[in-house]
Amino acid sequence: MSPACSVADVIIVAYLVVHALVIVFVDSFVLMRPFVGGNSPWGALGMTGLLDGWAELAGDELVARPPLWFSSILTVEVIFQLPYCLIAAATWHRRSLWMERVGLVYAAHVLTTMVPIVPELVASGARPAGLAVYGVWVALPLLMLWRLLTAPPAAEGSSKAKRT
Repeated sequence: MSPACSVADVIIVAYLVVHALVIVFVDSFVLMRPFVGGNSPWGALGMTGLLDGWAELAGDELVARPPLWFSSILTVEVIFQLPYCLIAAATWHRRSLWMERVGLVYAAHVLTTMVPIVPELVASGARPAGLAVYGVWVALPLLMLWRLLTAPPAAEGSSKAKRT
């Protein structure tokens, strides 16, 4: 493995861990926010203030007042992307066939969810800091796609999954 690829792998694993944390501590709260108050564990942790502060700082209307389509994207993240992020972060170095295939689907899915999000942020007047944070969810899935499409495929006949 070349040094550039190993650096890319470390960045991808770090991204997957961060994405899992964002899903657990931010996206899930955006979904639960209408149902929890200041007396809930989330409120006690200051999550309401954190999300309000982020929405104000970044001009992020999607977090401040999530429309139904955005809540639907977040629901899919919690159900499908969270398990993938956790498993892929732990097994990325093994380069199994299933991880490669699901990784391609994951990266493409994240990129397609950004198609309505970025224009909505721009149209609603999001600040550059907010756009830069969301930009991570464009740049790093692109890095994943590049890595998965240019790296040698998972080995056949080993303990890794066989190609069919």
